Amino acid sequence: MLAGVEYMFAQNWSGKLEYNYIDLGKSTIQYGAVPANRSEWADTFHTVKAGINYHFNLAGPVVARY
Repeated sequence: MLAGVEYMFAQNWSGKLEYNYIDLGKSTIQYGAVPANRSEWADTFHTVKAGINYHFNLAGPVVARY
């Protein structure tokens, strides 16, 4: 799952906030022939990112020509 928002608060400047949830399932390592001799864990990640962006306007506005 991915969710995010970006807001331009000044000319060429924007701020962003993003949330990522990653579920890779369950992993198991078997250490021997005995079924109880193993390790299990769930691989899930929650990540929150925040940032400030500067938008360069090197080429100027894009104008369509026909």
